Amino acid sequence: DGVPVFGGRIAGELRVPYAFAPAQNSLQRAASVAALGMEYAKRGRTVTAAEFKPDYLRKSQAEREREEQGLSRTGNVSLRPMTHDDLTAVWYLEQTCFSDPWSKKLLEEALGHDYDHFWVAESDGRVCGCANLRILAGEGEIERIAVEPAFRRQGIGRKLMEIMIGFSAKKGVSAITLEVRAGNEAARKLYESCGFAEEGLRREYYRNPTEDAVIMWRRDP
Repeated sequence: DGVPVFGGRIAGELRVPYAFAPAQNSLQRAASVAALGMEYAKRGRTVTAAEFKPDYLRKSQAEREREEQGLSRTGNVSLRPMTHDDLTAVWYLEQTCFSDPWSKKLLEEALGHDYDHFWVAESDGRVCGCANLRILAGEGEIERIAVEPAFRRQGIGRKLMEIMIGFSAKKGVSAITLEVRAGNEAARKLYESCGFAEEGLRREYYRNPTEDAVIMWRRDP
């Protein structure tokens, strides 16, 4: 669809035989793909789906509209303190996201502790993420952070991290720790981007499957 705008420039730069597709085939429709496939077949050329990779030259219209409206990728997801009404939903996240899920009774007990602080991420009335920060003796420990699989890669985990870090700062906490599976590269990268650094290792700490736990700390100067 860039031919009407860049056709002249393309024609001036190319040094190999070429032909522009008819305007009606400029969109990547099934007919266009089929036509390309037939041309490849005539030349005896074959390709597999694995050879194709997306090449985005510009932001999508949806991305541009979100930026113009000042919306983040998480859209209508909001964060708030967890309440007893959220117990069932958070317990479901425990079952979904952890190999060693907390029981509903344990969650309820922790929710009543003065040193445990819980938040949930909510989308259209549905709890899709949760986090638990424990503060003792001036130090914080992130005990739980989970995002429902269908809502991952939308920045929700980062928002949960940010709200815990901000809350800790208001409470005068200068150091926060957490543990993460050694093989969970995505989580480790998130924590590193939030200022955490590896400081230790607990061998075979996790079960189902057995795996080492990386100990990370965020220490304010």
